[in-house]
Amino acid sequence: MRHLCIETDGNLTIVRLIACQNSYAALLLYIVLPNTVRKKRNKRKAETDSKREFNEQWENELLFIAGPSRKPLCIVCEKTLSQNRRHDLKRHYEIHKTEIEGKPKLVLGSELRKEYVTKKKEEIRKRQNIFTKISCGSLAMTEVSYEIALALAKKKKAFSDGEEIVKPCLQIFARSLGDGNIKRKADEIALSKQTVTRRTEELSGDVFQQLKDLANSCTFFALALDESTDICGVAQLSIFIRGIDDNFSVFEELLNLESLHFYFLHRPLLKYHCIIHQEALCGKSLNLQHVMLPVVKCVNKIRARALNRREFKEYCEMLDLEYGDLVLHCEVRWLSRGQVLNRFWKLKNTVHDFLEEKNELPEERALLCDKNWLFDLAFLVDVTSHLNDVNLRLQGKSKLFPSLVNEIIAFKMKLKLFVSQLEKEDLSQFPHIKEHRECAAGNGNLAIYTGKIKLLQESFESRFHDISKEENSILAT
Repeated sequence: MRHLCIETDGNLTIVRLIACQNSYAALLLYIVLPNTVRKKRNKRKAETDSKREFNEQWENELLFIAGPSRKPLCIVCEKTLSQNRRHDLKRHYEIHKTEIEGKPKLVLGSELRKEYVTKKKEEIRKRQNIFTKISCGSLAMTEVSYEIALALAKKKKAFSDGEEIVKPCLQIFARSLGDGNIKRKADEIALSKQTVTRRTEELSGDVFQQLKDLANSCTFFALALDESTDICGVAQLSIFIRGIDDNFSVFEELLNLESLHFYFLHRPLLKYHCIIHQEALCGKSLNLQHVMLPVVKCVNKIRARALNRREFKEYCEMLDLEYGDLVLHCEVRWLSRGQVLNRFWKLKNTVHDFLEEKNELPEERALLCDKNWLFDLAFLVDVTSHLNDVNLRLQGKSKLFPSLVNEIIAFKMKLKLFVSQLEKEDLSQFPHIKEHRECAAGNGNLAIYTGKIKLLQESFESRFHDISKEENSILAT
């Protein structure tokens, strides 16, 4: 039994011829050409082949044209050769030489031969363009499939809606036009559940790759973290990135959403709590529940029942009021309280008359006639309006941390101004108190409202004491 095997050892190729018979083995070693020399020759050969390009003179001389991939294509038999080598083309030309040059009018150098080459060249190009158009049409249908998959993903629709809803709608549209070409194209769009799923996964992967490339290209970046809890009680950590590249282009994207099933390193995750959340919590230090609870009760009485709401809206339309309905209060929405109070203030007289006509909520109706309670309501409307304004300025994209700190510092200075103005009975920053003061026979207890503003000041100082300690270093960044 004989085995021939080739092994590579370093730069030498060794051929082993092993002869096995009974109890002995004869081993012959032959040293062949070194690999380095062979690689150099192969590299030189590859470079020579890569430099070969199609010569335009071969069209009239050898009846070859450059094919779609720049490979030589015979215009007589339409066969494509693999390399642009003249001797290969000439060998192939010898097959058709007798047939072509046997005709006196197609001899080399004649005008008719040039016309023949041009005509055949145009015929081949036209056939190639047909296949190109078909390929472009198929590509367009694929792009449409991706666009529809993206639209379904944005609207959070089921992947099966592409096949069960979208495609039948496209087919109905195509049939109504009576154009067979449009109907055929609508049928070609791939919108099966599996296809839409695959398209969505590919789009997701592409977006993630773009985000990675964008993050890798940035010169400086900052991370912002936000934690919330889902319906299963699992903490979800949102990671946002804001960066700037060499062209000074700033971007801000959601980097990732991570589930925290364990304590993160057994220490606080964030150095600074969410500034917007802290600001919203400061507003609860006013302790004006004796004002807010009756307002919410009146609003819920009208909004809870469809009949009451419909009659109240008709009543507002009959009076030709600016607003035709109340705003429902939602505790978890930070801006909701200000919107509810502002709308209730503008419709307070209408609410009183409507409840009186219905003979409901007598205690709340009595408060709506109490001028001191209305002063408290006006004060709460004004303060909540100022808190909502600063809350909106803290929101939005492209907000840098130092700018958020500046907003908090500016509002704390504004609170000092409020205290000073209330002590001087200057109500320029409290338009609702001023409005009610002009209508009612009384001035209201401004000293109590001054104390409420001071409580709000203390709440801001306590919740943002970490920022106050490092204020200079933060603003210097």
